[in-house]
Amino acid sequence: MIQLGDTLPDGILYHIDAATRILHILSIRHLFAHKRVLLLGVPGAYTPSCRQVPGCCCSKLITLVTAVNDPFVTHQWSKTFADNNDAVRFLADGSATFTKALGMDIDLTRHGMGVRGRRFVLFADNLRVRKLIVEYPGEAANIAVDDVLKLFI
Repeated sequence: MIQLGDTLPDGILYHIDAATRILHILSIRHLFAHKRVLLLGVPGAYTPSCRQVPGCCCSKLITLVTAVNDPFVTHQWSKTFADNNDAVRFLADGSATFTKALGMDIDLTRHGMGVRGRRFVLFADNLRVRKLIVEYPGEAANIAVDDVLKLFI
């Protein structure tokens, strides 16, 4: 599992531009190099624990959300947050490739969901992990994004 001080592994995530509806293939290096980025990982779009995303916007950080879903699902999910205004980019990791590279994958097959990602909040500065909060199975950890954000800025 990724640790504090580690460099993010390279990989790709997918994003559908809201205005043009064009599918973009984005490298992790492009998204994180020379930037301060808050990355929220969720098991999947529309899952009950993933409803507090829009409150995490901050002008000092780039805010990204990744889910183990295809880009069409994450695009539609992003539309459910009316106050988002594209301040948060929703990125798809359909095959959980990046999620697995982070060590954040979890097998939820017995719950009918297949391989998904753990809930986590990661702050990276120029590809280096500076802060990390992970929710583990059996924990009742509620990652309140607005409260967590105060720790990262």
